[in-house]
Amino acid sequence: MSEVLDEGRGVDLVKDLKLRSLPQAPIETILLLESEDPTLVREALSGPSNVVLAEERLNLHAIIHAWDSILNGERFVDPFLSASLFQQGDPHAHGLSIRERMVLQLICDGLTNREISEQLTIAETTARGHVQSIMRKLDVRHRTAAAVEGIRRRLVS
Repeated sequence: MSEVLDEGRGVDLVKDLKLRSLPQAPIETILLLESEDPTLVREALSGPSNVVLAEERLNLHAIIHAWDSILNGERFVDPFLSASLFQQGDPHAHGLSIRERMVLQLICDGLTNREISEQLTIAETTARGHVQSIMRKLDVRHRTAAAVEGIRRRLVS
């Protein structure tokens, strides 16, 4: 569902649906945000929706990843939404660019360089370069350590 509804807000509807959901028949939800307003993004990220996507950056890969997440009982948040929260502060805090923070979020989500390149519509070599740059800036030797360090430093959600 979209965040903007004729009869209210999508975030509120998701909360209501989850309250009505039965354990034996859970209601799975996908929330599509039209705005990247930081207050709205924070509210959506803290809400109960199974999937939170950014309408502006919606693509087939994001939809497939969201569907797979629901089937696997996992939560999926569009990495662009997490990155939009960082745009409010210093975009180069901790030495990572906004794009590198997006890539770091995708690393945390378990994506390979190829999957990162598809998600961000960049070349696989560019994705690999971002991953190497992130590891160098975080002073780690492998992707898993980069993910752990990114979470520890609160660079990703």
